Amino acid sequence: MVFEFVAYVLMICGLLAIVTELIRLFTQNINIGQTKAKLVLIVKNQEDAIEGIVRNIFLSNCLKGISNKCGLTIVDMGSSDDTLKILSKLKSRYKNLEILEADKKDEIFAEYSYDEGKVPVGNGSPTPT
Repeated sequence: MVFEFVAYVLMICGLLAIVTELIRLFTQNINIGQTKAKLVLIVKNQEDAIEGIVRNIFLSNCLKGISNKCGLTIVDMGSSDDTLKILSKLKSRYKNLEILEADKKDEIFAEYSYDEGKVPVGNGSPTPT
């Protein structure tokens, strides 16, 4: 009898948590249309993990076609395994996936402009041109 009561209380708490989360998701005011964001992964010889990583990023709604301005860029730093082959297969499935090889890594910044011709360096401080 006590066990059933505890089970019902836990079930109701779980149901309330789900309903609360759904309400929060539907009432959130997100202005993602103006977002210009890019997630960049740098990889090398990751054939065993890369497909799972990419699929998880897209399945988590992080970049699931929310905006054409959001994207995932993967820079392959000279993989000698099948990482690029796997990425090419994933590219046909995910429109917001961009694949760059190491020699084209500077293209990551092509669509982003910097104030006064200064480009941020590793520590975030601008360097003069």
